[in-house]
Amino acid sequence: MNRAVRETHFSSDVWERRFDSEGQLWGNEASPPAKYLTKVLEHRSTILEVGAGYGRDSNWFVENGHTVTAIDKATNALSIASDDLKEKIHSENVSFIISDFRRASMGARSQDAFFAHRLLHLLGNNGTTQAFADMAAKVLKPDGRLLVTARSFNDFNPNQMMWADESQGVAKYRDDIESLGDRRGQNLYFWNEERITRLFEDDFEDITVKEDTEMESIGNVDDKGKPVLTHYVSISARRKYTPAPR
Repeated sequence: MNRAVRETHFSSDVWERRFDSEGQLWGNEASPPAKYLTKVLEHRSTILEVGAGYGRDSNWFVENGHTVTAIDKATNALSIASDDLKEKIHSENVSFIISDFRRASMGARSQDAFFAHRLLHLLGNNGTTQAFADMAAKVLKPDGRLLVTARSFNDFNPNQMMWADESQGVAKYRDDIESLGDRRGQNLYFWNEERITRLFEDDFEDITVKEDTEMESIGNVDDKGKPVLTHYVSISARRKYTPAPR
C-alpha cells in the first residue's frame, strides 16, 4: 500500500451519530446475503454476525430458527436491535457484544456460520482485514459457512470520492462536500474477486465470489427520487477441515 495514504477510518462515534439521525437506515427487511445464508444452513445453526448494526439480519436469522451472536461497536445500534428482537424471541437465542471485533472473546470452532455484510470495506489495510479473516477461521467449525460482503470497485463514485491509492482500492470521501457530514475525509477500501479470494483462500474452500447490488440506504436517493444502489462483492465458502500452516 502507498504509505502516503492516511489511515482514517469510520469510528463507532460516526456510526452512533448516523444511527441517531437516520435510525434504521436500511429498513427492517433482511439483506439478500442474509436470506441466502438461511437457505444453505442447517436448522438451528449458530451464527456469528460481525458489524450487526441495529439487527436487521440478526433478526432474520433468529426468526428462521438460528442462534445468533451479534457484534458491533455502536452501542445505540445494538440497543435498537436488542429491543426489536426481544419483542419476538426468547433472549437466549441472541446475544450482543458491544466491542471492536478484535477484542471480542469467541470460542474456537464454536460457530456454524460467520456473517458480515458491508463491513469489510470499512476496515483498514493495517492488519485489520487479516485479523478479521483470522477470526472467521478461528471461530468456525470445520466445514462451517463463511459469507462476507464488501463494497466493490464498481461502487466508486467520482462525485463523492477521490482515489487515494487506486491500485490498492483505497478511496477517500471528498473533504469539500458538506452534505457528506462525518464521511468527509474517511477512507474506503474497495474489493474485487481477486482480493477477497486471496484474503480467505488459505483457510477456506468451495469459494464462490459474485457481485450484486442493493439499496445504499433509505435516505440516499438520486435527483429522480430513486434509491441509490451500492455495488458489493460477496464471498461464500466453507472452512477447511485442515488448518492452513502458519
